[in-house]
Amino acid sequence: MLLENFWLNLFFILLISYLIGSLPSAYIAGKIKAVDMKYRVSKNVGSMNTFPSVGKFAVVLVTIADFSKEPLQHSLAPGSPAMNLFHCWL
Repeated sequence: MLLENFWLNLFFILLISYLIGSLPSAYIAGKIKAVDMKYRVSKNVGSMNTFPSVGKFAVVLVTIADFSKEPLQHSLAPGSPAMNLFHCWL
């Protein structure tokens, strides 16, 4: 646990998890290569749009970053009942 107070701890875990999940890794990869992902190919920021816009290596990095978000969020609350709901991803 991060803090001793249950509700404050829950609030911070939810806040940090939301912020981790909201990081657009494909958009960041596009900005590194100076490509505006919102106006390319399918006009969608995602790993499928990253391939034709940025390249193969960026797709691999974006996919790894996207799949790493959930285990990172689960590591914030080990032993939580919510951990049992999403065990298929770990």
